[in-house]
Amino acid sequence: MAPLPVLMFHVLETNSQSAISFPPALFERGLAELARRGYRAMALTEVADVLRQRKPFPQRSLSVTFDDNHRSVYEIAFPVLQRHDMLDGTTVFLTVGSAPGPRQPDQTLPPLPGARRDQPTFSWRQVREMHAAGVRFGAHTATHPDLTRLPAEQVEQEMARSRETIEDFLGAPATCFAYPYGRHDHQAVQLARKHFDCACSDRLGLVRGGKAGSDPYRLERVDAYYLRHDWSIGLLWSMWLAPYLQARNVPRQLRRRVRARLAIRQRGCNKPG
Repeated sequence: MAPLPVLMFHVLETNSQSAISFPPALFERGLAELARRGYRAMALTEVADVLRQRKPFPQRSLSVTFDDNHRSVYEIAFPVLQRHDMLDGTTVFLTVGSAPGPRQPDQTLPPLPGARRDQPTFSWRQVREMHAAGVRFGAHTATHPDLTRLPAEQVEQEMARSRETIEDFLGAPATCFAYPYGRHDHQAVQLARKHFDCACSDRLGLVRGGKAGSDPYRLERVDAYYLRHDWSIGLLWSMWLAPYLQARNVPRQLRRRVRARLAIRQRGCNKPG
C-alpha cells in the first residue's frame, strides 16, 4: 500500500540558507521528473476523502502545499505547476491578517512576523488568478500565532477569520487548514474538526491510507528542507523516502523536546516569587 507525500514549501529563492527556502531550479527539475514518471497531484480534500473511506492511495500520487503568502509562489511556482499539470493538486495556505472588512484585489497579503523585507507577499488579485487556474486555497489563521499557547476562543477566532476572509474573496469554500508552525494540541485539532475537512500538522512523514490510515486533522508532510539537493529530491520516486524521513525525524524530535523543556523551565523562572 503506497503512502502519499504531502510536500511542504514556503519560499522559492536562490542562494539562501534560510530553513524555509528552496532552490527554484531544483523545484523545476523535481516536478518535471515527477511528471515524467507519471505522478499525479491530488487535492488535499481528495486525500481526506480517501482517508475517511479507508482506501489505499493510487500509486504515484502526491500533494503539493505552500505556506505563508510568499510572492515566489505566484512568480516561480505557479508557472512550473501549470506546465506539469499539478495545479489541481496544489494547496496554498493563507495568513489573511487581522484587519476587518473586505480585501481589495491590489492589496498584498500580510508578511509573517519576522519575515525578511526581500521576501514580498503576493496580492489578492494574484490569489484570484491562481484560484481560477485550479490552485486550492486553505486557511492558515489570521495572524499566524502558535495555537497551542492560546485559549480556545482565540484559536477559533483565528481559524474562522482566515476561512471566512478567503471564502468571501474567492466565493469558494476554504476547507483545508494548516496549523501555524505545524503546532497543534487536542484543543486545536478539535476546533479544526469543527471548521475544516482536514488539517496539516508538523509531523514529518508520509500520509498512509487504508484501515490504519493517517488522521485527516494531523496530516503528515514532507518538509522541503529535507529535499534541498538533487539526491534527496530523487528519494521522492524511490523506495528510500520513508526510511530517510524516519531517520531525519529522530534528531528533529530530540531538538523539539529540548526546546520544549527549556521553554517550560524559562516560564517557571519567570513566575513571580
